[in-house]
Amino acid sequence: MVRSTDRAQDSMVVFAGGLLSALGLFLNGALQWVAERPETLANDQAAQLLHQMVFVLGGPVVVIGSALLVIVGAVSLPRAKLLPTWLGGLGVGIGLIDLTALVSVLPESVDMMILLPIGRFTSMAWLLTAAIVVTRNLGKART
Repeated sequence: MVRSTDRAQDSMVVFAGGLLSALGLFLNGALQWVAERPETLANDQAAQLLHQMVFVLGGPVVVIGSALLVIVGAVSLPRAKLLPTWLGGLGVGIGLIDLTALVSVLPESVDMMILLPIGRFTSMAWLLTAAIVVTRNLGKART
């Protein structure tokens, strides 16, 4: 049986993950707009700094937020009998891939940058699949 304190903690982590992803995407867009302005492009150092910040906010920050969403959902939803165990296990694996994407921030880790789009798109696919399965299971429980 899932205790209410576990649900509250899971909800807070999911909220933090969603907020982190949304904030990262918002700041990424805002900084990208500033980075493309002609006056910014005229200053090489400012443009380079802004482009690095855009990369970090749009890549690792968003993927880490997605990792929080996916891992908590993958652990808590099967416990609540709303998701099959195999889909929960798949979510944990995707979340771990998302967490390893943090390595892409290191300067020497050019090969690891492939984890950013893999983590981002598999997280989105898992969240969509989980939302459909949970919605179907809740609909069956109500009837």
